Amino acid sequence: MNITTWFAFSIVTLMLFAIISNSSPTGLFNINVQFLKLSCPTPLDNGVDNMLNGTAGLDITYNVDIDGNATSNEQEIVGTFYKCDADFSSNPPTTSIQTTIKQYKAVCFSVIPCGWFGYIGDYISILAEKITAFFTLVSYILTPINFNILGFTIADIGGVGLMLVIGLYIFCYIGIGVFIYKTALPTGGVS
Repeated sequence: MNITTWFAFSIVTLMLFAIISNSSPTGLFNINVQFLKLSCPTPLDNGVDNMLNGTAGLDITYNVDIDGNATSNEQEIVGTFYKCDADFSSNPPTTSIQTTIKQYKAVCFSVIPCGWFGYIGDYISILAEKITAFFTLVSYILTPINFNILGFTIADIGGVGLMLVIGLYIFCYIGIGVFIYKTALPTGGVS
């Protein structure tokens, strides 16, 4: 078996394992949750969102009301924070999105922009959640972490079956590593 064939076999095997092990209702719901977290809106620093709190699918639609004619200080300093999450305790599990009105333009002691610090903190937390969701999706494809075939998870497989699954993954990753090493090796190098 040459290197290119080993590489092709490795890629196809990993993709088949990813499709099969993530096709259960639980696996699809876990993927749906990660996509919801990826598409969760970043906080609004000025404006009130009129979205109703409740369940959400992959499409998130919202209506922002920015009142330019507001005269009170409270109307001008509010923003909206979004929290996208899943409720695994309900049967069936559901995804949800909540909005919280925060005062992102508030000033403490007439000098310190404490509302702005809150906005930056919320923005960074949402970005961290999006990065975590992306890497979780990648892990569902590259590892058997979301393994669920016919209701059996990776924890249910024992002994020889578990060694075969892990051994197949190791065999595929060695093939990909050898292919990358051979293609990146400069000509005239050690072969």
